[in-house]
Amino acid sequence: HVESQVGRVSNEFTARNEIGQAKSGDVKSNAYSLGVRYGKTIKSANGFYVEPQAQLNYTHFGGRDFTAGNVSVNQAGVNSTSGKLGLEVGKQFGNGNLYTRFAAGHAFTGNVKTTYASGNAVKLTEQDLKGTWTELAFGGRYGFNTNNSVYADVTTGLSGDYQADWGVNAGFTHKF
Repeated sequence: HVESQVGRVSNEFTARNEIGQAKSGDVKSNAYSLGVRYGKTIKSANGFYVEPQAQLNYTHFGGRDFTAGNVSVNQAGVNSTSGKLGLEVGKQFGNGNLYTRFAAGHAFTGNVKTTYASGNAVKLTEQDLKGTWTELAFGGRYGFNTNNSVYADVTTGLSGDYQADWGVNAGFTHKF
């Protein structure tokens, strides 16, 4: 599969200066992803299947300028590359299926650069996004015909330096 995704991400933050003063806020940004995924579906006669998967992604998170109190914040755009190995287990029901997927991922690149300015004081921070994580998903697909289907799933992070909360994904798939 070749996949592209467009989404919106939200982040709640608290930034502290050297003397412990805190500024908090919420920032949203657009995100774009392009990936390739390979999987081999192994079917059984009773409709159950197992599908090992491998995936590579390139993701861009848009940058944002915003203020938190009297602090101007510039968060640069972020480019990241990642890979994932997973196993999907499911059951086929006519034109649809239900599945559970477990995956282990690794971010190979990605760096968040943020500049904070207040008056004449300027501070730059950098956060490396490289790391490994695991995730779990539950969902389903429904095919309208051989080329078009819809899907929805619920995911959560299980482990890693950055552990994702519960999330909902939904979309439309067209096979060329």
